[in-house]
Amino acid sequence: MENLFVVWILAGVLLLGMELWKTGLFNASLGFGSLAASGVSVFLPHHPQWEVLTFLAVSFVLFHFVRPLVKKSLDHENFLPGPENLHGAHGILQEGIVGNKLGTVEVNGDLWSCIGEAGHLGHEGDLVRVVQHFGTVLTVRVEK
Repeated sequence: MENLFVVWILAGVLLLGMELWKTGLFNASLGFGSLAASGVSVFLPHHPQWEVLTFLAVSFVLFHFVRPLVKKSLDHENFLPGPENLHGAHGILQEGIVGNKLGTVEVNGDLWSCIGEAGHLGHEGDLVRVVQHFGTVLTVRVEK
């Protein structure tokens, strides 16, 4: 029965390695299921049915519940664009720019902090264009 521990470990490592070759989190689900089964084989060495049930349960949970969450978090359409991708984009001031105080601008449906270019002030509702950024603060020019 000690050999089952080694078999589960090897299967887990092999499946996780295959995940690097063919992504999609299917092989990773099976790999982590195998590693969990190897842990059960240490504590219950004469009950291979528990190892198989652990493998199936962990693989099922990871594949059906964790995999969709991970894939959604890796979906680039759900991320905000970086401020460097907004240069030249138009937006509408949601909160005016007064002196050195940051304003708020809506660009492509997302709200960003902003400052006026070269000290120019803007009022709520003004149409602006993004001219540069510093970190996540956009520098905007009021369009006339």
